[in-house]
Amino acid sequence: MAIEMSLWISIPVLTIIYLLTKHLLHNLHHLPPTPFPILPIIGHLHLLKNPLHRSLANFARNRGPVLFLRFGSRNVLHVSSPTAAEECLSKNDIVFANRPNLLSGKYFGYNFTSLPWAPYGDHWQNLRRISAVEILSSTRLDSLAHIRLDEVRSLILRLFSAPRCEQLKTEHLTTSTVISDSPDQIVDLRHELFGFMFNVMTRMMGGKRYYGNLEHGESEEAKRFSDIIADTEKVVSESKILDMLPNFRWLFARKFEKKFVGVQKRRDDFMQEWIDEFRADGLCEGKKTLLQILLSLQDADPEYYTDKMIKSLSQALLHGGINTSVETMEWAMSLLLNNPHILNKARIEIDNVGLVDMSESGGFTAPKAQPLVAKYRARSILEHHLLQI
Repeated sequence: MAIEMSLWISIPVLTIIYLLTKHLLHNLHHLPPTPFPILPIIGHLHLLKNPLHRSLANFARNRGPVLFLRFGSRNVLHVSSPTAAEECLSKNDIVFANRPNLLSGKYFGYNFTSLPWAPYGDHWQNLRRISAVEILSSTRLDSLAHIRLDEVRSLILRLFSAPRCEQLKTEHLTTSTVISDSPDQIVDLRHELFGFMFNVMTRMMGGKRYYGNLEHGESEEAKRFSDIIADTEKVVSESKILDMLPNFRWLFARKFEKKFVGVQKRRDDFMQEWIDEFRADGLCEGKKTLLQILLSLQDADPEYYTDKMIKSLSQALLHGGINTSVETMEWAMSLLLNNPHILNKARIEIDNVGLVDMSESGGFTAPKAQPLVAKYRARSILEHHLLQI
């Protein structure tokens, strides 16, 4: 009986001592403010709720723009002000250049050798230079601007033709739809924006277009790649808890490693087939795609620009270019729909201007939005202008 009583007393006492010790050590190390308490093993995970960005926003509102968080055994610095972000990404960019040892980096990052996962050093600096100078330079992007403009037109035509009985044709797209009894049509904007950005990236990288042909449907390659993206996101989502608690990986390592290996093989095979196809066709003259540029670099230095390196860089550009752009546009549309007075102002401006200027300009970043479904109604002035495209 005495032993049981001592256990019941010692457990809460030891817990209080642990929490106070962690709090004192945190202050002694002059770390940024942190929510209290930091629980053993899980850290601050118990404080997080869906949607995640609102939980983090509440932390910043109560504690300040720079916070120290602990997700399991991972230290996290939460920054929510432009000044602090500039301090991290410009003045101290080398400190934040390295990436944590996550399962995604091991398997999808070709054992931490791809651009998003490579540690700071000569290899990472060279990958960054290649991306900034050879692939993503202003001159290179301007030479491919016609692709982005064409896909914007195609996206508008798909949205416009959804509730109509018209058949609209452009140089690259033919769409036909069935008459809708209702003037309002439910449109899954996330799906449409994903298809739009996927077409932009695949055409810029490899000159291929997968989505948007409503008459013949999606190609087998399009379905194959969309399945790969879905499975990639699924396995990454399922493994997040193991990334935050790496000491417990051995309990589920075999199960998740098998999933990672299977998905990565499909990703690797898809990109290898793409490379082999371009290599067989040969490099064409004129406006080269991003993949053709990488293959031309491989001809100059085959020992460094291996197929593995080209595949890792291509996958990083493809996934990074699609997800960030889709989430930004989806969030912007959700803000318009949730602020009708701003949406009405935008409608008036479009009606007064007439044709919308679809030339490229600076954008903005925004937090992740929930999947957005909206009602779309084609207006008469939009019909008039789109039929002239």
